[in-house]
Amino acid sequence: LNGDSYMRVPIGTAYTEPGATATDPEDGDLDTVGITYQGPWTAPSALAADTYGGLQLWLKADAGVEEGSWSDQSGNSRDATAHGSPTLVANGLNGLPVMHYSGTDGEYHDFPEMRDIRTIFWVVKRSSGKYCFLLGDNNNYHFHTENNRFWHGGHAHANIRNGVLAVNGNTVNGLNSNIPTEMSVISLRTTGNVEASNFSRDRNTNGRYWNGDLGELLIYNTALTDEEIADVEVRLGLKWGLPCNKPITTHDALDTSILGDWNVVYKATDSVGVTATAERQVRVFDPTAPVITLVGGAAIHHELNTDFEDPGFTVVDAAGTALDIAGVKVEGHLDSARTGTYVLSYNHTDTEGRAAETLFRSVEVSDSLPPQITLTG
Repeated sequence: LNGDSYMRVPIGTAYTEPGATATDPEDGDLDTVGITYQGPWTAPSALAADTYGGLQLWLKADAGVEEGSWSDQSGNSRDATAHGSPTLVANGLNGLPVMHYSGTDGEYHDFPEMRDIRTIFWVVKRSSGKYCFLLGDNNNYHFHTENNRFWHGGHAHANIRNGVLAVNGNTVNGLNSNIPTEMSVISLRTTGNVEASNFSRDRNTNGRYWNGDLGELLIYNTALTDEEIADVEVRLGLKWGLPCNKPITTHDALDTSILGDWNVVYKATDSVGVTATAERQVRVFDPTAPVITLVGGAAIHHELNTDFEDPGFTVVDAAGTALDIAGVKVEGHLDSARTGTYVLSYNHTDTEGRAAETLFRSVEVSDSLPPQITLTG
């Protein structure tokens, strides 16, 4: 890199690209070094009925639940009717309620039949070993499961088996992947229209009623794009405190009107196709606003099944004077007993109403410790 690997640029001022050079042992100095500008990530607003077109049904446990009914939040009045005794559980996940189904025969919610379903999102979990479908119907079994697997290889509709299925933003094969037994964001884009009318029973078959929890259900009659699906997954993940994949936004140039941390990625390829990359971080800042600094980095690892303690942060005013860290608002949820990548946000507004740049910390929870071998004898 030409210059420092970390730079600070005041908002609205000119950014002069320092550039980079590349040298190869065989080719010598390379003529071309490509540059990509990755902009700061901004947490999206809460999901709305009109965020994307085609929303036909929206059930969410934090709105519209009354005795015997569950109001559709899509604006289409496809209200769901309760059968049996589904139970609203307060503070079920991330401070929000969830709807619990015991698996008892006759316990489910039904809604007006839809025959043109193309994209579905669930915030859901299924109890292990229970034979129940992610969506049901009175006369079809398009979402047919197979034991713990998402889809049955023969009975599930081909438009579902051949669709794009993801759990917490990661694509999976529904024919050999299990329905999660922990709350997760599940998305499915089908390859054609499918049908459903309830959550969830398989026709009138006893022993095939949902056993588990449902936080949210969205059904679209349009095939959302990959980008739209990823965006909804992030919004649901942030709301429910579940793992989500932050999208990377690329730009043709570094825009100093956008506050935050930019990554400038340099890439060079030699004559045989071997590629090298290097990165520079450029922070665009407001000189008059307070500044939050994370201790421990913006992307960290945390060991599975150990107590999480935030590495910490500092906040100073524009003159560099330390401010009370109690004024920093930390938001986000992390489950140290569950693998995944969690996002925490850090905000501060001073007494003059000047907001610090929001910082985000990605915490990857995983098991990195090898087994210990103890010799006998």
